[in-house]
Amino acid sequence: MINQFNIWVSLTTLCFVCLGDVSAGPLQKKHVAGDSKWLLHMDLDNFRDTRVGRMAIAGMLDEALAEVKKETKLDLGPVIERIRSVTIYGSDLEQEADFRGALLLQADAEAIQIFEGLLAAQSLGESRVTVKKLPDGPNPLYSVGEELFVEVEPGHMLVLAKSRKQIDRAREVLTGKVESLAKSGGFTELLPEVSPFFFLAVVEGLGKANAGPPQAKVLQMADGGRLMLGEIGDKLVVELILKARSTDVVGQIQAVLQGMIALATLSQSENPELQQLVRAVNVKSAGNRVTISLSYPLQDALNKLGQEIGNRTPSKSPAATGDKKAGRN
Repeated sequence: MINQFNIWVSLTTLCFVCLGDVSAGPLQKKHVAGDSKWLLHMDLDNFRDTRVGRMAIAGMLDEALAEVKKETKLDLGPVIERIRSVTIYGSDLEQEADFRGALLLQADAEAIQIFEGLLAAQSLGESRVTVKKLPDGPNPLYSVGEELFVEVEPGHMLVLAKSRKQIDRAREVLTGKVESLAKSGGFTELLPEVSPFFFLAVVEGLGKANAGPPQAKVLQMADGGRLMLGEIGDKLVVELILKARSTDVVGQIQAVLQGMIALATLSQSENPELQQLVRAVNVKSAGNRVTISLSYPLQDALNKLGQEIGNRTPSKSPAATGDKKAGRN
């Protein structure tokens, strides 16, 4: 699916570490195709207001910018500060299948104008990745490297897809010609109404998917699932919900997960830090759902993130403090 094209990965990574003081980050169901089987959504407005987000921004922004510039020859520094949200959705779960879906990038008017200007400039010059402006279509449309299409939509949005057909369909969802999640009721049991989380992943049809390592086979016992990440108070919170067909299957999933946690606790007896993490995992069930949650001390998470980032951007370390405006221009 998403890992089939490197440019998407680079752009998505860049979006995840962007800066800015803009809003409108929550998921908009009217923008997502009603027959979607999975979706990923990053609320960048929420993310940039978290301590984890500010540290990630300060430590990873320059590296992400350099990677995108290497792949596309585009200098996106002026535009990323105004990106509001990123949503990716698809209608199949098979890894070997051609990707069928779209990436939606929401920003403000100036950011979209800059982005389109960069694409237009690339189409007139020479670069390692060929950018062409396509003459036909209701909105400005570009092809990038013959394997990625980018369309500028009304409402300050970019749509990225692997084919012209998928661009057309994503546009029809946005204009109401194709049913969206807002009308189809897809993911009804999994999408949160209100959420303090900055990252959301939802999938239906897990039991039918022929994917995943052996360690993840427990997921195939479920019909669907939801993963959310957020920062609440002094905790970094991770919540995974698995939906099953019956309470019997719920009991099986819960037993498997609790056994895995117990085994991990025993096998990591010489690693107190990992033991502490495993013991913080809570598994509970209600109705046809199993909820796996983890509340991890925020300061510990920041320390680990800081270790990963290292000394790459020491001048931006104030973003790790409690000041919400740290690291912003």
